[in-house]
Amino acid sequence: MICTNCNHEQDRGKFCESCGTPLNSQETVEQQANPQHQEHQQAASIEAQPTTANTTQNAKEALSKYGTYFLDTLKNPTTVLNLSEKYFVNGLITIGIYIVTFGLAIYFLLNGLFKEATSYWGVVDESLPFFTIFSRVALIALLFVAIGFFSMFVLTKFAAKSNLSFKHYIGQYGGLVVPFAAVSVIALIIGLFGATFLTVGLLLISLVFLTFIVPALFAYDKTQGISNQRVYISLGSSVIAMIISYFVIRNSVLSFIEEIEELVRFF
Repeated sequence: MICTNCNHEQDRGKFCESCGTPLNSQETVEQQANPQHQEHQQAASIEAQPTTANTTQNAKEALSKYGTYFLDTLKNPTTVLNLSEKYFVNGLITIGIYIVTFGLAIYFLLNGLFKEATSYWGVVDESLPFFTIFSRVALIALLFVAIGFFSMFVLTKFAAKSNLSFKHYIGQYGGLVVPFAAVSVIALIIGLFGATFLTVGLLLISLVFLTFIVPALFAYDKTQGISNQRVYISLGSSVIAMIISYFVIRNSVLSFIEEIEELVRFF
């Protein structure tokens, strides 16, 4: 028998030996027969973290358990769609990891190419300015992640009237960023070895998924049982993201590329 409150397993009894919640044997059997039971168990194992009214203590607990959370989510990202708003901090941390590693990967890649090019002219110990390039790349990555989140949030919150809180959105959406944060870390490592095509390819693929595809999947899941136009709402989130991305690329990304070219000429 499995307790629906704390996920404790026991052989018999009317009450949970761990938390005292009344057990329903019929409900337990039905849950075990449900093909989605394993996913719910995984979500419950992630969900079973201690809570406290102290914000600082919550942050410390989230940080201490973040490694387990990251690995569990990486194995099955579907479980994050059932998490509560107390995973708001974990979501922010994951988004931060993705943005930082994205910026570092691009900087080390560009700096490596720059050093390789200048070595032919006998120039040594010259590097591209770290903060200037890293901050711009990280800001661009943040913009695209924000575009994806915004397009999904607007359509599900206002068009489909979802009752999820903002922290719910960040916690669950940030959980979906976990696989792409892992990809970004891999791209950073590869970029250190100068694998230009593979590094840029991994980063661009992750950014495209986070901006256009993940929001559509998220919107489709969150409008279940709320709207009978789930497909249009999901596609609408991608369309909105594409329109906003066009203006961002036109006004920010292209100007950044021009600035990089000027920096390389200057050095």
